[in-house]
Amino acid sequence: MADEALIRQLLSQDQTSLSFLINHAEYIYRHLDWRTSLDWLGSEPFLGLERHHKLVSALACPQDETSIRWIRLFAYLNWNTQELEAAWSLLFDQLRAGVSKTSQITFAALGLSPWFSDLLELSGFVHRQDIIVLFWKGVIPEDRPLPREIRLRAMHPADISEVAALDHVAFAPLWHQTRVELERALAQAAYATVATLDQAIIGYQISTGSPFHAHLARLAVHPDLQRLSIGYAIVREFLETLTERGVGNITVNTQSDNYGSQKLYQELGFHRNGEAFPVYTLPLH
Repeated sequence: MADEALIRQLLSQDQTSLSFLINHAEYIYRHLDWRTSLDWLGSEPFLGLERHHKLVSALACPQDETSIRWIRLFAYLNWNTQELEAAWSLLFDQLRAGVSKTSQITFAALGLSPWFSDLLELSGFVHRQDIIVLFWKGVIPEDRPLPREIRLRAMHPADISEVAALDHVAFAPLWHQTRVELERALAQAAYATVATLDQAIIGYQISTGSPFHAHLARLAVHPDLQRLSIGYAIVREFLETLTERGVGNITVNTQSDNYGSQKLYQELGFHRNGEAFPVYTLPLH
């Protein structure tokens, strides 16, 4: 297979062939993201594997402002496990070879399917933690009044720089969001709010949804202020607002080892449904 394969960077003019691959691939992994797979086209690295002038596989792992490189897309056209593994190895080895030996980066991916987890482990990725899913029971939790100087209000585009700065102090590097991604998140949000103290943003939430379902996609509170029930108040207000809109199916994700977050959501009436997705990482030193 390697003798017949051509690996190259996919460009905007490859959109038609990439669309065909994505729509017809028997094996496809798409990261849970604010962008579609095609939105990443033009970012590097976005590698394609061609055989006999036909695009049969693609791997996107674009660089951003952080040291974490999330795999955004992997697709392989046909049902053939042996060739699937060969295609993955060719593309990932090329991806890895393009990283400077002095770079302090970490590759990361979600094991959304067993076959993809197997590929990650084949390349040395390690299962780091799980993303767990929680569902809201539908009962508005009791009120916990905030200090009078803390206010909740809608998030505006002008808040993004401050929200991005808060995001970077509230989360570990693996979970940082860039300003660009937060802008996209706000543009797609069903509901987004911030908590302020003396007009400074100290907490925020961004949620996605439809008329019948909402997902609390992002919640952060400044680490120095996490014992003032700010996160509780932000989520409770979110639940009240979405309930008034007629949305009763509400979910949230968190990390399996983030016990503080799990405790908060349990106090707000969320419960686990048993669904979990492994998080894999591969640091390059």
